Amino acid sequence: MQIINQNPTCLITGCSGYIGGFIAKRLISLNWQVFGITRQNDTSPLNPQVRWIVADLNDQKSDLERSKVLTKYGSLDAIFHCA
Repeated sequence: MQIINQNPTCLITGCSGYIGGFIAKRLISLNWQVFGITRQNDTSPLNPQVRWIVADLNDQKSDLERSKVLTKYGSLDAIFHCA
C-alpha cells in the first residue's frame, strides 16, 4: 500500500459538479487529499489538485477498478456522496 501523505483523505462522488466541486476546493484549502469520481473522460479542465477516478456509479462492473485504485492509496477519512 502506498500512502501519499499524512493529510486526511476523502472521496467525493459527483466531484465535477457544482456542489462536489465546491466541497473539493474547500477541503483542498484545508490540506485534505481529495479523490473525485466523475463520468467525464477529460478531467484536464477540472481541479488539478484532485486525484480523479473516471467511473460511472451506475456501472457495477467498474466497482472492482474503483476499489483497486482507492486501496492503493490507503484509507479514507470521509466520503461525500454528491452524485
